[in-house]
Amino acid sequence: MVPIVLVGGPSTEPQLWHVDEADLSAPVTVPRMSGYEHFDPTGFDVELDGRHFPVYLWSFRTHVAE
Repeated sequence: MVPIVLVGGPSTEPQLWHVDEADLSAPVTVPRMSGYEHFDPTGFDVELDGRHFPVYLWSFRTHVAE
């Protein structure tokens, strides 16, 4: 698992999330409350505490189908 930074969406603070290393170029879907937040890779990294993490930017939200 590789940590990535999620930016945007319902949270105003960047968040760390973990994905499989093979999925670093793919969009990320994060379950949150009654739906899913979708994030796209930006191709940029950010440095936090001396470590570099890929940055993913929020793109849209979907709701859980019932």
